Amino acid sequence: MSTFYKNIVVPESYEKILVLGDIHGMIAPLERALTYAKTNNLYIVSLGDLVDYAPNSKEVINAFKPLVVNNEACVILGNHEHKFYKYCIQKKAGNVRVQIKPSLKASIDSFGDDETAINNFLTLCEYMANIIQIGNMYFTHGAIHPEIFKSETVKFSGQALN
Repeated sequence: MSTFYKNIVVPESYEKILVLGDIHGMIAPLERALTYAKTNNLYIVSLGDLVDYAPNSKEVINAFKPLVVNNEACVILGNHEHKFYKYCIQKKAGNVRVQIKPSLKASIDSFGDDETAINNFLTLCEYMANIIQIGNMYFTHGAIHPEIFKSETVKFSGQALN
């Protein structure tokens, strides 16, 4: 699954970033944001929750994966990715234990039995982190521990943060 912390080096060709939050399977607004980012040469930071609620989680993941793999974007692990990740792993093991609420059901329905799309999602999760640092900026999905803002190196889950 994801790592706790990643320091992202944005390619020099990008002068600014576009921060997106809580896409929740809504492909049309995402496509507009991606077009805006491409037109304006913006690096994309997603604050997580790409999946659940709306019917196009699969399309959202399929749109984000190549951007992340090519370092045109980065994604924070949101609670909805974490929940859908657990569902996918448990389903593969034949023992689904997560509670399937309507929000998660929307992702399950969107992906169906499309193993390629599910593998794209699982691969994308490997690129995610709970905290992403870009230069002197820190991004997270929910809250961030205040220790991260101290000047000395701080250890989180065995990973040094500078």
